[in-house]
Parts: sequence; C-alpha cells; structure tokens
Amino acid sequence: MIEFTHAEVPAGGVVSGRLVLRPGEGAPAGVTVAWLVWRTEQTLIATLGAREVIEDYVVVERRRLEIGTTGNAFEFRIPEQGPASYDGKLFRLVWEVVVGGQSPGPEPAACAAFRVVAASPIAR
Repeated sequence: MIEFTHAEVPAGGVVSGRLVLRPGEGAPAGVTVAWLVWRTEQTLIATLGAREVIEDYVVVERRRLEIGTTGNAFEFRIPEQGPASYDGKLFRLVWEVVVGGQSPGPEPAACAAFRVVAASPIAR
C-alpha cells in the first residue's frame, strides 16, 4: 500500500510518501522502483450506448526504491507545467505513484493516485 504525505500537491510542488508493508512482510519480489506517472482515460460512447475507455500514460520520472530500514520512502517534484488533475465525464487525467519493477508494467506491486492542482500565483 502506498501512503502519501499530502493527497493534493500544487504543480511545481513535491509529492512524497512511502510504501507501507505489513508487519513482518517484505517487499513483493522484484519491487525496486517507484514511478511518477500521469495518465489519461478517455471514454468513447459508441452507438447503442456502448462505452469504451482508452488509456494512455506518461512516465515523468522514476527512482530506485530503497526497501528496508529507510521506511521505503519516495519523493518526486511535479513539473510546474503540470498538467493538473481532472475528472470529467468524457476524460480523466490522473496522477499516480506506481511501485514495481524496472518498467511500469500492467501488474504493479502497488499504485495510488493523488491530485495535482494549479500552483497559486501568489506563492511564486
């Protein structure tokens, strides 16, 4: 399970957290990397009301995850340009941290979403 320090991060800010393991449990085999990813989900509505979801993702950064006494922590800087998270009827833009092997394949050990919001112009 992934636990974030903050569930909402401004663009240009830092998302941090850790991989939480159950007591006495080691990391799943092959877990060596944390990935910062944003993905889009586009819903296509075909004739007769059928729905199809098309997903695409962008890997922003990856970091080696030190499993053990360091608390399995990770930290990533969100690009200032974002994009910001969005949850609409026709598409979604979702930011996630994915934990797994050397590539963010279809079966990660853990993943969790968080929100990226526009940075406040006053904070700059």
